[in-house]
Amino acid sequence: MGKQINYYMGYKDFLSVAQTALDNGAVIYRHERRNGKMQMIGGTSLEIVKEDTVFYYFHFPTSGELIIEDHYGNQHPSHSSALHLIEAGFSRPNHENRLLRSNRLYLITGRYENGIWIPRSENIGKCYSKLVRIVKRIAPYTEIEHYVVNEMYKGEKYITKEYITPEFFILVKNNDYTLG
Repeated sequence: MGKQINYYMGYKDFLSVAQTALDNGAVIYRHERRNGKMQMIGGTSLEIVKEDTVFYYFHFPTSGELIIEDHYGNQHPSHSSALHLIEAGFSRPNHENRLLRSNRLYLITGRYENGIWIPRSENIGKCYSKLVRIVKRIAPYTEIEHYVVNEMYKGEKYITKEYITPEFFILVKNNDYTLG
């Protein structure tokens, strides 16, 4: 269980979200393929955020230690480290298929360890709230008519409300991109 906000936001807009995380003490991590294995690379500047990598972890050292586990040469955060992370990312339009996939900010509520509930720290919850405010400012909640990915409803348009940047709203409205 956790808290999340889904949105449609591109790389350049995501940099504002990442900068807010950095300003609040985050270390940003991303996966990078090295020698055929996924390695976690961290940084404390916007240089860590790359246009070709859409998924990130914002680690807040003040809320706890990040433990990176290695499984068959591929690195990822340990389950216990999830209490100290916010998952984040941006959307990249697929112009060939005319598709926009959403991304999200995600924060877990807590976790059980040996039958005992361990909540996330109050500090990371406050940082998450700040990031959500930035997302809502950049990608306002907008009513949008769009096609859906589900093959059962192919060719039908639906009206929904989404957190979407003006740039992506125009793609959906004028170019009939599908939201996924």
